Amino acid sequence: MKLKPVKKIPSSNRGQTNNRVVPLYVWIPREVDKELRRAIVQKYGEFRRGLLSLEVTLALRAWLGAQKTSLTQMPFRVSQRLPQYYGVWLEVKDCIEKRFNIRLESGQEYPLSLLKKAIMIVRGGDPRTIKKWINHFVELGLIELKDKDFWEFKDFSIKTKKCRFLGGKG
Repeated sequence: MKLKPVKKIPSSNRGQTNNRVVPLYVWIPREVDKELRRAIVQKYGEFRRGLLSLEVTLALRAWLGAQKTSLTQMPFRVSQRLPQYYGVWLEVKDCIEKRFNIRLESGQEYPLSLLKKAIMIVRGGDPRTIKKWINHFVELGLIELKDKDFWEFKDFSIKTKKCRFLGGKG
């Protein structure tokens, strides 16, 4: 009779038979990482093994709890393209801030030509593409067209017809 090899339990999970842990690999901005680690040191007095996992787990559980209540109250489905559109917006915003050295501030008006140039750099120069992305940004509530030559930056509120996401007020 052959015995099966026993899998090693990670040291952080030893002694926990009911709660299995799995690795979660994510990419987050460096400043968020630094802020999280500072907060852990502030809360516990030191940064030691397991505290980062504990705090991330607590944050994810809180987020999941909030999602359960908000998603059950939504009478519609959120567009599956929302993350793609928002990702393109972040690329366009980053292009404006880094390439043109202009800091976007909520409520400020900017020339439409600036937005078109940034979209051209990020997504291509076809006029239909530029028009499409401007329309998506307007629909999501990221920008507001003021007239034919200016647009207003609306911060990070993403909205649909019935509610807003990512920090917006609905």
